[in-house]
Amino acid sequence: EYINNNVEKRTYEENNKSYFIFFAFIIVIISVILYFYLFSMRKPIKLNIIEQNYYYTDANASLINAIRNPKTNEEYIIGIDFGAINSGYSYALKKDISDIISKKKSPTDIELSRESQKGSKFSFVSSVSLMNYRSEELDKINFIRGFKYLFEPQYIKNKDNNLCFMYPHNFNNDKTNIIHQYFLMLKNNINEEIKNNKIKWIMPIPSTWNQFDKQIIKNATIESGMYNIEYIHESDAVALSFYFDKYIQDDYKKKNNVFMIVDAGGYSIDISIYQIIDKDGTMKKIINTESYKLGTLDIADKIIKIIENIFGKTKIDNVRNKDPGEWVKALNDINNAIENSNNIDGMEVFEIAGRFGNKNNYYDYENNQKFRITYDKFNINFPGALIGKLIFENVNIIKAKMEEIIQKMKLKKIKLNSIIITGGFSQNKIFQNEIETNFKNIKFLSNHDRVISRGAVLYGIHPNMIKSRISPVTIGVGYSNNEKNETILLVRRGEEMKKHSLFKIIKLYEKGLDYISINIFISNEFLKNFEELEKNIKEIGRASCRER
Repeated sequence: EYINNNVEKRTYEENNKSYFIFFAFIIVIISVILYFYLFSMRKPIKLNIIEQNYYYTDANASLINAIRNPKTNEEYIIGIDFGAINSGYSYALKKDISDIISKKKSPTDIELSRESQKGSKFSFVSSVSLMNYRSEELDKINFIRGFKYLFEPQYIKNKDNNLCFMYPHNFNNDKTNIIHQYFLMLKNNINEEIKNNKIKWIMPIPSTWNQFDKQIIKNATIESGMYNIEYIHESDAVALSFYFDKYIQDDYKKKNNVFMIVDAGGYSIDISIYQIIDKDGTMKKIINTESYKLGTLDIADKIIKIIENIFGKTKIDNVRNKDPGEWVKALNDINNAIENSNNIDGMEVFEIAGRFGNKNNYYDYENNQKFRITYDKFNINFPGALIGKLIFENVNIIKAKMEEIIQKMKLKKIKLNSIIITGGFSQNKIFQNEIETNFKNIKFLSNHDRVISRGAVLYGIHPNMIKSRISPVTIGVGYSNNEKNETILLVRRGEEMKKHSLFKIIKLYEKGLDYISINIFISNEFLKNFEELEKNIKEIGRASCRER
């Protein structure tokens, strides 16, 4: 094209044929050089997002974020642990990775102004304030604890639950605003502490959440001002904490070693399988995360239902709705009792706050076992052995799920080298004893309450140590131009989800189109072609490009 348009054609007589060949060769060389020079000077591709409700995939999040936000020369890496019961963060100077500072986790609570719906207090401060507020002050606020549960499908089916406490009860909440206000206050709190805005944020999210709830978290963090942010799976953070845990021997970190992560948290027990694939410690998730709602909150819910059974649901609701500070004390006492209940046969008794009425009773457990529950001086005396029984039930299910996954690995001829345990529920002695008795090569991570936030910081420093992820869904792109409509599969369900998946879309621009419209689709089916199962496909985003 350059030869035809820009080079004057010359005619040569037959006797000057050799000169013609020589000059033609020179012209071709110059044209090639000129072409590659101009090619390198092309404008970068710009994606103009034309809908605000488009959704990232885990693989594409950092790429799209890089397009939207200019790269910063970050000095700090900050990792956030957004937990069901407690949350926290860790940070480190990027040039001094030996010193990662972790903040003690505090309750995942927030207080909102009832009038403006803006955050006024959060975390430990909001809990203490709620316990000390007078009635006229309570009329001006909304309070919510455990709002991570709002992202679980069970919440939609049953809003009258004990896992997410709201005051006033069932106020007209918007989980998008709640999460935005929480991260806004968290970001401002961190900025006041480190006094530096050159920050790379790392935000772990549960890999089992659907894409839409993940997107709410991602929107909330970006809108809060965490512009230079990357999202990873919580299990990725745990894997990195395991590898860099100085108390775990190097024998567990050899090339080809396969390890199971059991993250026993407040709400769920998440089990993932990773493999170390090279001598530098690069890790790869080889079996997707399985999640079971068997953590601390599930046991707390059972304890509250027992209290309701004895004192009546009406009295419980009166305390919950008219004395929220007292109810928060009761929730704190229940969580503390679960963490410290050590056996299923002891005489230990735990005090649980609550003005539920002066009534003593027996609770019938299975196999005609009876436990006496008494009330004394505004506290319930709850038998530790009954709590131990409830914990033991859940741990038995967890053991069965772990064994089921191990058997599946054996069928695939995958050898399991070790089991890594972390999370708040893992600190319970009954849990620890049962796991250590029934499985081999068990390692409990040190500083369990900081594992995810520290692992997030380590990811910010060593991003290439997590090689790839397994896609839980099929993701594809339907694109159109002036000539025809076509479909590209970025990744199929069960395949590796790589960060460069989106470059398949960018290759479309090499066709020289002036305008292109892209629709991003997702499906839970394993698809060869999107047209095969149109009814099972959801459109999750739309983007366009108007210039090369």
